[in-house]
Amino acid sequence: MACTMSKDTKAMLYALYVIEVGHELPLDSELDSAHGESALSRTEDVAKEMKCHVEAELIQARRAGPAIVQEAQERGAELIVMGIRYKRRYGQFTLGETATYVLKNAPCPVITWREQAKAGPVPGS
Repeated sequence: MACTMSKDTKAMLYALYVIEVGHELPLDSELDSAHGESALSRTEDVAKEMKCHVEAELIQARRAGPAIVQEAQERGAELIVMGIRYKRRYGQFTLGETATYVLKNAPCPVITWREQAKAGPVPGS
């Protein structure tokens, strides 16, 4: 989606994957980053296919939301496009802590892209 939106403007795209590090570990601990690296690799492949330049980065932080907002501020981001999972808590859809934090604190507009809802009974029916 970000590549499609940036085609006319030739905007620089930054793909960020944040690995959250628990407080029981030092922030620079060596953690399994295979999932993040794979996600960023797929992002780079899609960008290359669409002839779109993207700079991908994997970082570690205590919480993803503040890390995303800080990166957006430091890079002077004009827009955040953020994928979110379909999550349920107590039977209701929830954005989750990260997306909620980014939506409240981002220095620029935010577009969220939610994955498809899981099949199952519709609440309230």
